[in-house]
Amino acid sequence: MQEPIIWHARLQKHNARAGRAAQTSTTHSSTRDVTFTFCNTAAQVESAIAELLQYDYVCLDCEGRCFGKVDGALSLLCLGTPVASPKQDIFVFDVPALTGNEKACASMCSLLANPAITKVTYDGRCDYLEIWDAFGVAILPVLDLQLVEALALDNTQRLWYFTAKYVKKNKDLFEGMRRVIGMEEAMRLYAPHVLLRKEETVKEMHKRNESYRWMDRPLSPEMFLYAAGDVRAIAYLLKVFRSRQIIPTDTQLLAHLKAKSERYVTCNGAHTRTLEIAQGEFAPFAGSRVLFFPAALSGPLSKLLVCRTCSSRLPLVCYQVRAGRRRVECRACVAWAEAPGIGGRARKTAEAPPGHVVHSDWITL
Repeated sequence: MQEPIIWHARLQKHNARAGRAAQTSTTHSSTRDVTFTFCNTAAQVESAIAELLQYDYVCLDCEGRCFGKVDGALSLLCLGTPVASPKQDIFVFDVPALTGNEKACASMCSLLANPAITKVTYDGRCDYLEIWDAFGVAILPVLDLQLVEALALDNTQRLWYFTAKYVKKNKDLFEGMRRVIGMEEAMRLYAPHVLLRKEETVKEMHKRNESYRWMDRPLSPEMFLYAAGDVRAIAYLLKVFRSRQIIPTDTQLLAHLKAKSERYVTCNGAHTRTLEIAQGEFAPFAGSRVLFFPAALSGPLSKLLVCRTCSSRLPLVCYQVRAGRRRVECRACVAWAEAPGIGGRARKTAEAPPGHVVHSDWITL
């Protein structure tokens, strides 16, 4: 197997020269110290896949340009063993370099589509789409830890992210709705002993909407660390969720949770490339995806309706219905758009007065 790349030593050297050496701690393990194997040839891919095929669970995360959008593209496919320790094997696949290599793609697809291996993701909604577009395979079965964590909570927990007054005043709007949290927040809550240090330069890059830089070559050491660190975090969360029985040991219950995860990544988020762009007042809120409906995780697919704003495919119960007509935006998008201090700030950008009630189309059922 190819010798793993250890970027942290190079970073520490660079930081020392810059006069800002990274602090160390004896009581925390840091994802900054992550090692990984970079794969951009068929031989490297085959060696990595052979290692990963020994496990029933594989941690998965992706990086790339404009995920979930029309011009989205996959740059790095990151896979890791389910080992929550510095001994975890992480493999970073250079997708653009491998796309034209039939042998390499066949090896990767043999794992991604393997029904005996569960792919563990954290908000794998866009990862699913990008892998489907790049390789034409569905990463099933899948266990999404963002969903697993949210389902373990009481119905109303975390909705106060808006305001208690807003939620209480709009009980019907928030009925059956839950809020999901990001990976960094999950690590702070469930694995505080692990220091998940997202590379600030990469975070700032995303804030500037410069995700296109993921398609550049060569990538910086910080970008590799950012990508590999997410796979390390997924492994730790998987371990904690198992130990706390947030992930059940019962075979039937676990299969049920995987089925919900499949629906979550395939229907409850960006599911297809589309040229349609949310119009009018809802445009600033499309794609926030911090709210979801557990009711959308089961039931017949033929009954699902597409939200005009977030493109999620959801059952009728997830929409506002009045006098035989339903709103074209799901209740999650409406709640986000009308929220004071959240949607209100974005509405100012859209030159709509703060506190303005959003009006949209209603269609006959």
